[in-house]
Amino acid sequence: NPDEDLSNQLRVFSLSDKEATFINIARSDITLSADECNRSLFGKIIGDRTTSWIGVKRTMTNIWRLSQDMEIKELSPNYFQFIFQSREDKMKVATGINWSFENQYLVLKEWRTGISIKHPCFNELNLWVQVTNTPLDWLSTEVGLKIGKAFKQVKNVVLASAGNHGGKYLRLLVTVDLEEPLPRVANIRLGEQTAQVGFKYEKLLNLYHYCGMIGHLDRSCSKRISDINNNSLKEGQYGDFMKVSEGLKRFDPTTSGSKGTPHTESPKENEHMSHPQTSSQQAETSQQLIHVPDVTPATLNEGDQDSVASASHSPGNQEALVESSLQIVESYKAKAMEVDPESPHPISNFCLSETLPSQTTQLGPSTISQLRELKKAHHPNFLFLSETKKQKSFVKSIGSKLGYADRLAIVDPTGLSGGLVLFWDSNIVIQQIICKEFFIAVHFSLPPGTLQWGLFVYLNPCRIIRTAQWEELLQQKNTWGSCWFAIGDWNDIWKASDKQGGIARSTTSLRPFNSFIDGMEMEELNMRGYPFTWCNNRVPDELVEEQLDRAFGSLDWHQNFPNASVTNILRSSSDHSALLLNSGLLSDWKQSRFHFDKRWVSKDGFADTVKQAWLIPVTGTPFFRLKEKIKHTRIALLKWSSSFRSQNQTVIEELTHQMNTLNEDKMGNNWVIWDETKRALNKDHIQEELYWQQKSRQRWLKEGDANTKFFHAFTLQRRKQNAITRLVSNQGRILTSQQDIEGHISEFYSNLFSSEVSWGGDSLLHLIPQTISAEMNDDLLKPVTEEEIKSALFNLHADKAPGEEGMSSFFYQHFWEL
Repeated sequence: NPDEDLSNQLRVFSLSDKEATFINIARSDITLSADECNRSLFGKIIGDRTTSWIGVKRTMTNIWRLSQDMEIKELSPNYFQFIFQSREDKMKVATGINWSFENQYLVLKEWRTGISIKHPCFNELNLWVQVTNTPLDWLSTEVGLKIGKAFKQVKNVVLASAGNHGGKYLRLLVTVDLEEPLPRVANIRLGEQTAQVGFKYEKLLNLYHYCGMIGHLDRSCSKRISDINNNSLKEGQYGDFMKVSEGLKRFDPTTSGSKGTPHTESPKENEHMSHPQTSSQQAETSQQLIHVPDVTPATLNEGDQDSVASASHSPGNQEALVESSLQIVESYKAKAMEVDPESPHPISNFCLSETLPSQTTQLGPSTISQLRELKKAHHPNFLFLSETKKQKSFVKSIGSKLGYADRLAIVDPTGLSGGLVLFWDSNIVIQQIICKEFFIAVHFSLPPGTLQWGLFVYLNPCRIIRTAQWEELLQQKNTWGSCWFAIGDWNDIWKASDKQGGIARSTTSLRPFNSFIDGMEMEELNMRGYPFTWCNNRVPDELVEEQLDRAFGSLDWHQNFPNASVTNILRSSSDHSALLLNSGLLSDWKQSRFHFDKRWVSKDGFADTVKQAWLIPVTGTPFFRLKEKIKHTRIALLKWSSSFRSQNQTVIEELTHQMNTLNEDKMGNNWVIWDETKRALNKDHIQEELYWQQKSRQRWLKEGDANTKFFHAFTLQRRKQNAITRLVSNQGRILTSQQDIEGHISEFYSNLFSSEVSWGGDSLLHLIPQTISAEMNDDLLKPVTEEEIKSALFNLHADKAPGEEGMSSFFYQHFWEL
């Protein structure tokens, strides 16, 4: 530190009388600088790795999401002054616990006279500690306070439950001395009885395993260097055994005082008091190392229970409105759903998702007015809002104004941040609702009764908390079955093109979100409209835009809603867009084309049907006869296939259910039926794989492998890549509707291939040199032989896209001799 170096040198100087004379200053001279210090937090990075000032500014600005700009000054390496424009922003940051940057703690302190990077206040850190091996009859707040004497100070004692089968243990919020090794054990005694308890630290960062100090690098550990010189190395004294395992759940604290009121002292200087939780998932997220105040995991009112609600409403068209940053989500109706053709406005908007703007502190009149307009325009079945920042009573009144009455699920905010609410229409048949601090999951049905799960999320901007939330979603996924969708603000991007402006994201930083998406086995829905859903609303040179809001669906959900898409609805009053998830507009419906199904080959009567149709006499030119034979065959196959059920997945489900019913009695009279059912099921599984292989047109996997799921996923991915969701016309207009896109394509190619009057054609042709000899020309003019046609046909992959008549290469290869 240059200032400290100068101070050390001044101590040995001999000062002149002029230099020794004091210069008087007045209190008014320091008004501005004193005010700046009072609006500041001073932060020290606890670690030997030097951090980048630019990186700290960019990262912490994004995490804290302040209402006004913040200024950061680097006072010395790893020592910063964070200057806030408002006391509210400062306190929002100051009340968090243990911020970190690049896996090193960032300790924040308020201004005090004489504060510097070496001030003793930066040698203190608050950590949650789990006390293990405490005798069951010794578990009490008083015992916790006395065990806490092993640390510099104890600030909170919680008697925590480890679930129905895990007993109880003590959790302590303690202040540790960063100049001392972390305590590992403590010996306690009651009369003649003694016990040794162990300490496990929650979300512990940057622990050096040799000396037990936080923030050391191997080369800077004086104890290790001394032990090496003294030939007295002692390895294994400290290590990961001191950390709470990432897989271990931290369960809900129940204090020994009044209900929901932890034993605590004055919450100053980053002292974090735990919020009472009741679910293990809530406790897991709420006790994260990094605490982001404006998106604090919310707790539920009235007992903080995971809300499981059941309600029965009349079935009907269903839509969802989700709002968090304002996202509107429309989901598509199931393919099998019958729709009244007389309905003047067939609705397929399923859900609207919106994240309220970060600078909004309440659901004000303008926000409510916009919601009412969006609801009127899109008629969604669900409306999801995140970052509501309002308690249950107020949110209920908003639901009434929007026409949702008591049809809602709420997660209350914590302090001035957080809060989720999901509204739904009266025609939704609700089976179950699960509320967590960062998502609401709904099990519901679509007419005529198709069940599915809808997941509405708002993930934390902080990477460490968000990673823990990913883990929870991965664990929850199996409870949703195979048909579900997820929509909301994910607060991350999965490819570099999802961000425009600012510092580009590295490929490495994108991998965790990609791994999460792969683990969830979900596919993103195509988004129409502007490609970015969030911006920082800065001047053009500093403008940053990202696609933080998006919608996904499971493979089965994509199969049930193959035309699903998301529309980005920009809002001038917010930094987030609204997302509208659409299940497929009925106006875009078209009669499906005939497609040859590879599974037909193994069915009885298929070959005879093709032969009979192909051998029907036809007169005319060879090309006309070929066209008519294909037409006759196509019509015959349509009639023949209508006599049996080609929906293999439905047949598989029915056969599986039949096998389960017969399984208990397979050694009795039903054994023969059971065996026949098993053989039929195996046969249908093979046919299902062949179908999806044909649909996927994947060339490097052969039939016979158990790859049905892969072929299914490949088909969905290829369909997504080939989809044209918008085009720019010659006039620069962006076309998004299917009708406009088709019209433009048709017009473009009509103009491209239309002949126009040209001048000077013959004179230009004479300038082209002749490269085709007479012998070559004779070869080109020879009639095409049957061998050449056969060679070309059999060189095509059997599952390439069919022609206009709907017949694939496999069909012609299979019936070549015919």
